[in-house]
Amino acid sequence: MSILLKIRRKLGSIYFYSALTSLIGAILSFIYVKYAGYEEFGLFVLLMSMVGVMLDIVSSRTSEGVTYFSKLEHDRKNVIFSGCVFDIAIATIFTLVIFLFYFYYNKFEALVSIDGQAVILYALYPFTRILFGTTQGLLIADEKYNVVIIINFISSFIRLFSTFFIIYYSELNHTSIALTYAISTFVFFPLLIRTLYLSSFWDLANRIVVPGFFSYSVKTFLSSLVKSGNKKIDNLIIGFYIGPAFLGLYELCKKIVLPITFLVNPLSNIYFPAFVTNYATGNFEKIKNVIKKSSFYISTLQLIYAFVTVLAIIYLPMGIFDGYEFDEIIFVYLSVLISFSFIQHTWWCRPFSNSVDPKLSLYVNLLMTLGYLCIVLPLTAFYGKDLFLILIPLLNLFLYLCWYVLLNRKLNFVH
Repeated sequence: MSILLKIRRKLGSIYFYSALTSLIGAILSFIYVKYAGYEEFGLFVLLMSMVGVMLDIVSSRTSEGVTYFSKLEHDRKNVIFSGCVFDIAIATIFTLVIFLFYFYYNKFEALVSIDGQAVILYALYPFTRILFGTTQGLLIADEKYNVVIIINFISSFIRLFSTFFIIYYSELNHTSIALTYAISTFVFFPLLIRTLYLSSFWDLANRIVVPGFFSYSVKTFLSSLVKSGNKKIDNLIIGFYIGPAFLGLYELCKKIVLPITFLVNPLSNIYFPAFVTNYATGNFEKIKNVIKKSSFYISTLQLIYAFVTVLAIIYLPMGIFDGYEFDEIIFVYLSVLISFSFIQHTWWCRPFSNSVDPKLSLYVNLLMTLGYLCIVLPLTAFYGKDLFLILIPLLNLFLYLCWYVLLNRKLNFVH
């Protein structure tokens, strides 16, 4: 059975719950803007970006290591045990970093408006996601990624319900938004307890860290570290050099684009186990076939979605955009839409790199991060938001071309 045929049978539930999760995310963004305002929503996005950067700095990406070594037929209990050890250690470090940030964040002028309680409340969400790393990697290795998607959907639904409850009984602001994220973490705990049980964590005398697990995790960690800058630094640049209000508009446009990404985002985790197996057995043609066919479908869906959403923005009355000129709204949305289009076409790069050599991802993302720090940041500081909105899609095009050239030269890859 081909990889594509095997995976298609599982995509229905994955896409269904991913679509619902994306829809809830978009609805929540509209609610945040309507009931909290751009300023409060922008403050939360800034907090989310700052904590997210700290999370990526300490994150070891154990889910990828657990998936990789599980597919290579290592002792399963030792693989799970290795992941749990790393997750607990990283969660501890993250806790220390958050407490340092809590005591010193108000030294920065751009962050002085963020409430201290919001920092602690939101930090509970990424803390739980760190501990969930091994569980997620195990589910992906067992080709049960749909369970991960369903858990994420339930977490999003809890945030939506909590938000309505707060609006009805209290006031929505960046602190209460952070509270909804803290509440939604409880859905992860049953699976976390199950993973600890499967690892036989109490039997330390008979458990070992799998050889090579540490070095592999370090490589994926470094790759994730520089990639985090590519994901978060655009929000940070806007927050520090343009302002929270514009950041709220920029993030809202991202949420409008988000529904199309649910078709692409699961592919990386779904195909990763197959990429590992096929690379280990030298069956490169199956991997190439998956990438080529997916690119055609993705491009078609992107064009349809772009046409529909641009028409909707032009012709449908949307009170959430009050306060901004029509030309500015379209400019921001097209910048975000084009950027996301290039990003979606690189879905296969991470699992392929992790199956071959995690350093490939590190090299490309380092170039991207340098582009942000050396080009986008200084030019935005001097020339403002218009140039920023032009540079972001160009940098994502650069990322796509780098992957194409690098993989073509190293693996004779024909796209």
